[in-house]
Amino acid sequence: MAQGLHAQIPLTDPNSPMVDTDFQTLSPVLIWKNGSDREKICVFGLWLATLIISIAFGLASIKYNWSGLPVSFAGLQLSVTVYPPLIFCTFWVLWFGFWWGFIPAYLSTLILGLYAGMPPGWSLLFAFTDPLGLAVLSVAYRAIPISFSLRSANSILIFLLISFVSGIVGSTGAFIWVHNNEVAALELLKIWQGWWLGAFLQNIIFVAPILSLFTPALLGWRDRHEWAGARHSSRHSEILKATGVILGGILLFLYITIKLATLQFEYASNAGNIHSWQQAAQILSASVYAVYWIITIIVIFFAIFGYQMFFFWSASMTQTARDLRSTNATLELLSRIDPLTGLYNRRTWEKMLGLVFNRTRHSGQTSTLILMDVDKFKSINDTHGHTAGDEVLRDMSEILKLEKRSSDVAGRYGGEEFILILADTDREDALKFAERLRRKFEDAQVRHGKRILKYTVSLGLAELDDTVADPRAWLTRADRALYEAKRRAQQFRALL
Repeated sequence: MAQGLHAQIPLTDPNSPMVDTDFQTLSPVLIWKNGSDREKICVFGLWLATLIISIAFGLASIKYNWSGLPVSFAGLQLSVTVYPPLIFCTFWVLWFGFWWGFIPAYLSTLILGLYAGMPPGWSLLFAFTDPLGLAVLSVAYRAIPISFSLRSANSILIFLLISFVSGIVGSTGAFIWVHNNEVAALELLKIWQGWWLGAFLQNIIFVAPILSLFTPALLGWRDRHEWAGARHSSRHSEILKATGVILGGILLFLYITIKLATLQFEYASNAGNIHSWQQAAQILSASVYAVYWIITIIVIFFAIFGYQMFFFWSASMTQTARDLRSTNATLELLSRIDPLTGLYNRRTWEKMLGLVFNRTRHSGQTSTLILMDVDKFKSINDTHGHTAGDEVLRDMSEILKLEKRSSDVAGRYGGEEFILILADTDREDALKFAERLRRKFEDAQVRHGKRILKYTVSLGLAELDDTVADPRAWLTRADRALYEAKRRAQQFRALL
């Protein structure tokens, strides 16, 4: 049996009943544009102060000969070079990004080389050596998913191992220095050792404690602002770069250590005296111990590095699986939902119509179908624009979602028409519900800009009984009831 109802109403919106590293590069342009005056003074003022202090300490290291200072440790005679600019620049690299530390490191080393009498061409090349070591820190922390706040044993060990490789890579400047200053070959080992060991010890003694104390607060301040530059390369490529840099630094260390030890024997052989042979033997012994401890460190490093990578890949794969499931669920939902109203689209509600039809037939119960159509919808679009019409449809769908039961099926039939399938609902209950729904539509208001819109809705009902042959016939009966409701509404308006 079919029956029609008529009504009026407005609109609203639709609704249906996932480890990263601390390392980021902060953009000076964004800080200058978006930072407060105090923040700009602090950041750029401290950076300029770092530049000046780095140059001053670089010159002091030459004037007061802080290179190759003798140190005894566990019976070994070692050499340590003190170079404070690296300390300041390391903080800038880790906290703000590589280029913030590169410039003061490069300029201080360049001026140091020129002050020491190194030719300008060699000085320009020599100035790159300390930034190379800083680049290791940058590449490693960009790739390895671990904090440099140094609040755990794991993060501390990773920091020490990266610092060691950073010192080795940066120590290549020792060879340029020896070449240009005509230092005796026997002094090369002392200068080179002092260079990398000094950089390594500076990170342990000065950098690590300050990182541990101040990094959490600084990262909190940094993360409250959107100052990070764009990140172009993928984590996979960064891991490959970090692995390549670390392996290259380790191989470089082993090669130089062995090469310098053999040079001592060549010198002793040429000198032909017992003292030279004794000195060469001592250097070889120290080198063998150094290689032993370095290989031990390397093994530990790659064990931890491998664990970190495994943990990262495992977490990454788990997150990827979650994202894929979420994306598939979203796509599956989108394939069933009308994008404007958030109700079921035609393909979906037609399937459900067939399911309700078959279930009702087998259960012996009855179900009712309601078709709804916005009256004079074209005039709404023509008068107020299509966006107003869309708002009316969204509001209508929102009311349907709020009023229907969870077992009911609401969908968009097409255009301004909607369908509601009331499972296990007879004609009498469906009429009561349809009348309540019609009044909800009639009372609703749709805000469009400064206007409040009202509209009417006609409804056609069709109860599923034995005379209905299939879902299509059921739909046709509801459509006829809707047509009758709209015809009566037009007759009523004509009489008025």
